[in-house]
Amino acid sequence: MDNYIMEKVMELNETQFRLFAKDGKTKEIKKILGIPSNKKYGIGDSMVKTNMHTKPNDVLKMNWKGEDRYYVVIKPVDEEMAFCFTVYPY
Repeated sequence: MDNYIMEKVMELNETQFRLFAKDGKTKEIKKILGIPSNKKYGIGDSMVKTNMHTKPNDVLKMNWKGEDRYYVVIKPVDEEMAFCFTVYPY
């Protein structure tokens, strides 16, 4: 994963962010992110190298091996790293 490009795709409002933080209901989260309902996605959290300045509630997207992964910023750590909810295909 050395050569990946993150792009900011949206910023969530507080109500949308709470869906990730509280219950992680995949159906609603997929709808917010524009993921087709027939695709299988999981939700976790991780420290992510964003390679850009971020702020809480930013949504970043990266394509790796032909599939999109989404990162919802919980808390930026510095100019290149952030703690995020991760939405990934499985």
